[in-house]
Amino acid sequence: MELSQIALLVGVCIIFFIGIIGVLIPVIPSLPVVWSGILLYGAFTGFPVEMRELLLITGILTIIGTVLDAIMTAIGAKIYGSRWQGMLGAMLGGIIGFFILNIIGLIAGSFIGTYAVEYMLSQDKQQALRAAWGTMVGFLCGTVMKFILAVVMIVMFVRYVF
Repeated sequence: MELSQIALLVGVCIIFFIGIIGVLIPVIPSLPVVWSGILLYGAFTGFPVEMRELLLITGILTIIGTVLDAIMTAIGAKIYGSRWQGMLGAMLGGIIGFFILNIIGLIAGSFIGTYAVEYMLSQDKQQALRAAWGTMVGFLCGTVMKFILAVVMIVMFVRYVF
């Protein structure tokens, strides 16, 4: 293996690592980042036929996973009675929490944001708690799904390269 190929693989691995971190940090689009690592490798290797197939399959997985992530959070919140304002509270609380306490702040902020907004709207502690819990269930399901898809995409890439 040439030095340029090794450098390319190291760069792709760094991009994959950022993508995996993005599973936990919503401001980093995890699956598109992983896919961009595969695209980068394809661009530097001249897009052989097998690479185009891999790009197509992983691109479809990226789109499906990204859409499902948003849907899973919304479904989790909706099943447990959250309103759209509560989901907005989750997003804002998560962003603020992330900047204060990183990953723990993201999770806690999402929960608190949903709870606060839902409580302001309903004045019902149980309803607000239920909605906040639903938002967390949906978020965690989406996170697990994104992690699994990211790993599947990386394994597909590794199988292609080696």
